[in-house]
This record gives sequence, structure tokens and C-alpha cells, in this order.
Amino acid sequence: MQKFGLIWVLVQNDNLKLLHVNWLLFPLLAPLALLFHLVTRFRNLGYDLNFFRSKSVPVPTLCVGNLRVGGTGKTPFVEYLLKQFVISNKQVCTLNRGYGRKTKGFIEANSVSYAEQIGDEAMQYFQKFGLNVKVFVGENRVKAIHDILLKYSNLDLVVLDDAFQHRSLKCQYNILLTELERPFYKDFLLPFGRLREARIGANRAQCVVVTKCPTILTESKRNECLKNISKYTQKNTPIFFTTISYSAPVSLFRPTKPIGKDTKVLLLSGIDNPIPFIEFCKSNYIVSEVVKFPDHHNFSFNDLQLVLEKSKKTDLILTTEKDATRLEKFASLFEKTDICYLPIEINFLGEEEQFLSILKNLTN
Repeated sequence: MQKFGLIWVLVQNDNLKLLHVNWLLFPLLAPLALLFHLVTRFRNLGYDLNFFRSKSVPVPTLCVGNLRVGGTGKTPFVEYLLKQFVISNKQVCTLNRGYGRKTKGFIEANSVSYAEQIGDEAMQYFQKFGLNVKVFVGENRVKAIHDILLKYSNLDLVVLDDAFQHRSLKCQYNILLTELERPFYKDFLLPFGRLREARIGANRAQCVVVTKCPTILTESKRNECLKNISKYTQKNTPIFFTTISYSAPVSLFRPTKPIGKDTKVLLLSGIDNPIPFIEFCKSNYIVSEVVKFPDHHNFSFNDLQLVLEKSKKTDLILTTEKDATRLEKFASLFEKTDICYLPIEINFLGEEEQFLSILKNLTN
């Protein structure tokens, strides 16, 4: 019953403080969450019972998504997937809706694309893989894939970024991501919590990946996580654990002086969960200031003037790889200020070969 009833979940779980919600708002938020539950529940039921049609496409599809609004590490995970397919000499493309862009419709990334046109995630993929991976954005995933195949009929696979709830597409394989410290099984539906749909939605995943784990994950924590996730997934669904790592800072506009433990930095972020980024920087540099903006924030001239003013007593500004794609148009502002970004990647905590065999089967 805990899987299906929102109110039952609310009264059974005594850890609501994790939601950071003012209890004074409970009378307002709980009914709205219940209404949202009913809407999403009936929508999913409509697809499950074929009242709504999920359309297949004539190419293998791999979806990476989550149940929660906000960052679970989808972007570095999609990059990991694309890298593996490129290494295997597969013809692969990636498709997302282009969240945060100021355009609409179907667009293919190219050498003159920019973040406001295709979104920061698509921009990051294109900058990292260039011509090795075709990068597309489009709200209607089914139509977008047909448009892609009209131009590139020899594709081995389409990797969909953030399409777990896009059920009009019948995806061949669904990978569900969830953060170790912010797992879906401790969260609640919008607007009371941060879930886009009920926890039972995890049963559509053929694979679950727990992200942002510490490099040394205790057996008790791993087992606790496995036990809780398994309550909502199909039997024998594989569950993997990953961590993130950062590479050496990369200059965004021009060469910078050497960066070391004694470097004073200002941190600039506009992502959903900057905590891993901040903690890494604090353990490797002297962090003098942290400036945070909302997820996918489109930086303005005034925003960056404020950042530059705060950075006067530091050696340089450090930002995330995703934020860097939205800062490129402001090169003239940083003529006298060094700014770098930290490349990010994911690493498996064991069982990577098992995961890679899943990927191999998809394209065979």
C-alpha cells in the first residue's frame, strides 16, 4: 500500500524534515500533492492499459531519466554512455528537449550553436564530442527521432536525456538515476516534495544507477539503498553505484596561471545541486566566496558584474562545466579576470563490466 497511496506514505514516514518544507504550508501543499498524484497516476495508468499509445521508433533507444526534479547527475552519466558507444565505433546521437533554451522546435547542434539556442546540456555534449556524436533538441521526442532518421538513417542508437516521463515514446531501455543522499524513496510528490511522479514509477526502469556516492561506500549503506530501491522496482532489476570525479581546471577564455592548494577562488554555480562541486573545491583550494544561482540560470551582465566585484580579492573564478556553456558569450567581461571550469565524469563503484555488457546488448 505504501507504493500507491500518497497519504499513507506521508503518515508512515517520520522523516519529512528532509523535504525542507515549512510545516505551516502542509495544509496547502498536501492537497496539491494529492491532486498531482491522481493526475500522474491516471496518466501512467492510461499508458499501462494502452488507453494512451506509446509509439515505437525504428532504431534502438536508451533513456536516461529520474523521478525527481533537478540534478541527479544525468549530464555526466549521458556523457559516460556516449563515450562508451564512441569507443565501440557505434553511430550514436543524443536527444533532449533543450531545457532552458530560448528557442522551440527541432534543432541539430552545430559549430555556431550556443547554449541559449539548444540548452546548456546539449551544448556541453556537442563541445565534448563534436562530430563523433550527433546532438539534437526537440520537445516531441517521437517526431524528433523520425526527423533524425530522415537525415541519418545509419544510426545504431539514440540516447535520450531526461525522457523517463515522456511515455508517448516506447523506449527500448530505461535507466533510472537517483542520488545516494537524495533518493527517490525518501522523497514526495510535487509540490510537497520534489518527485515528478509516484515512487512506484521506478518499476518502469530496466536498470537503476545510484549517483554521487562517496568513493568508499560502506556495505551497510549500500545494502540499505538496495533494499529500499528494490521495494519499487521489478524483481531482479540491476542496481549500480557510481561516484563523480573532477579533472584539473580548464581555462574558459585564456591561459591562466598555475592553480594549486594555495589558490584563492570564487565559486560560481547555477546547477541544482552544487554541493559536490563546492566540497571538492574546498578540499583542493582556498574558497573565499561562493555565488549560487538557480539551476540552468541564464546569466545576465548584471549577474556577472556582481560576481566580478566579489572576485577582486581572489586569484580566479571556478565554475562548473555546465555553467561554462552559458558563460561563453561574456568573454569580454573576463578580459582581466581568470575563470576556469572543472570537467566532471562518473566512475562505477564495481560491476562496471556488467553494465557495459548491457550497453553492448543494446546495439547488437
